[in-house]
Amino acid sequence: MIGGVVLTGACSFFSGVWLARKTPDDSDGPLSERIVSGLEAEILRLNRERLSDQLADQLTGELFSAETIGNSLAALLRQITPSPQDFAVVLGTGPNPVCPTTAPGLSKRFLDRWQISEELVDRLKTENPLVIQQASDTTGLFQCLAPQDRKRFKQLYLTGFVHGTELLAVLITPTAWPQASVSSRFEEHSLTEIEQRKLMQRTARKMGLRWHQLLTIEQQSHELRSTRDMLELRGIIDSEADEPTETLEQFATRLGEMVQADRVAIYFVARRAGEKLQPIVQCGRPLPPSLESEWHRQEQSLAHFAIESELGNPIDNVGPNQLQVELLIASSVTVPIRVNQRVLGALCLTRQTPNDSLESHRKLIEFGAEMLSQTLRRVFEEATIRRQARHDHLTDLVNRRSFDALLEAEMERVQRGESSTCSLILADLDRFKSYNDRFGHQGGDHVLREAARVLSEQVSRLRMGENSIVARYGGEEFAILLPNMGLAGAFRLAEGIRSAVETKKIHVQHTSLNLTISLGVAACPQHATAAGMLIAVADKALYQAKSSGRNRVCQAEPATHE
Repeated sequence: MIGGVVLTGACSFFSGVWLARKTPDDSDGPLSERIVSGLEAEILRLNRERLSDQLADQLTGELFSAETIGNSLAALLRQITPSPQDFAVVLGTGPNPVCPTTAPGLSKRFLDRWQISEELVDRLKTENPLVIQQASDTTGLFQCLAPQDRKRFKQLYLTGFVHGTELLAVLITPTAWPQASVSSRFEEHSLTEIEQRKLMQRTARKMGLRWHQLLTIEQQSHELRSTRDMLELRGIIDSEADEPTETLEQFATRLGEMVQADRVAIYFVARRAGEKLQPIVQCGRPLPPSLESEWHRQEQSLAHFAIESELGNPIDNVGPNQLQVELLIASSVTVPIRVNQRVLGALCLTRQTPNDSLESHRKLIEFGAEMLSQTLRRVFEEATIRRQARHDHLTDLVNRRSFDALLEAEMERVQRGESSTCSLILADLDRFKSYNDRFGHQGGDHVLREAARVLSEQVSRLRMGENSIVARYGGEEFAILLPNMGLAGAFRLAEGIRSAVETKKIHVQHTSLNLTISLGVAACPQHATAAGMLIAVADKALYQAKSSGRNRVCQAEPATHE
């Protein structure tokens, strides 16, 4: 090594010198001068190349100590944009693009316009760096600049960060870089255009290598976190809770924290056509009262759009962006929830500020939707089993065993003072045996189902109908439990049922029938304080209605017992 110069390059130079000495026409003097001059030029070239390598190492040194791509980019930009009048934009082109990064000197409100076309990607694979002149620009990049910036800069340098054959990102600067570092290291010797290009290429290759390494590390770390998050979410779903909604709310809250969502909502498809989606969970960052109503409206629109699209019913070919009139929700991910191949709802995660965290966690969000599907499937199956155990299979009303337990519990509430009263109606279809004899058991079953439907409809119209219980008590007999309703209210309801059954036309085997029904009414504690006694009193009133000519309502006599 001579003065830090690698000897192999010098030896190749001296081989050329030895051949020159063999020329008989040259004298020793001029030849010696040419040898020294050539040797100095070669040493200078090698030193400049060594300095270029050192500068490239200096530029990328901080990149390899940074733990994230963002930190690496910040370190690079500090090196290549020393002047506040310069700028640099970095655009990711791979499957994990980064947001544009800028140095001072560029109008920030124009950043969202920057994008790299496929044409530029192809050109950068063969010409790197690439210089775009404003006078002949066909790429549209100069249109991404503010008008005052277009006056300042007449060309743009595009440097691709390449790993293998993959273009990972593009650095855009208004000048060849790095000017300040070059002038300080090369002193009075300025870089030639070829040397400048090689320096940019060498630095870009090292940046591409580091970019690929960090992407790999981040992807592995992301997958590890995602696996850990999935296990945690599964643990929440598998945990025991008194109410399914508690589990769903805990699940949604934790999922929102994992993906940095402001709000999380779970919607169910409406039971009846024309009804709005029903939110069963809405959790996350509290909303100001002035924004709450509009946020929920936009959230519901997103869920509705996702469900209808999944069902193959696009809403006038509009996308989610068009659904947000005032852009209150800046970013969102909505995933349909399926149970047994049916779309029954949607999981909706939203943010008020733009952020790619939701989209980058789509795999975890889709896993969350699948977990919700499994949970809802299990809840539905358990509810179906419980319902089958409590309900009569023919009329879908509560069966006698369950009704007796509910009646017992309600009367205990009255005795404890938790409720002031409750009433009981016993009803029996008139002359039902004749329908069985005439139309057979299938015809009789149809009559029972239609009568049960009339009773359910009449009770559902009550203000407190959600707490009332309609049961098939045996054969053609029905029972209705009315919590918090006194004798007068129960009598009016019974009269409404009698009238509705009488006017109901039932078609059996091409025959139109008019049914009638008899009803007996009793109340607790007015007539009885024990379940068995209340049933006996109501049954006695029903017998009185039957013996008085049927198709009527009778109420029990005041109690004569203790």
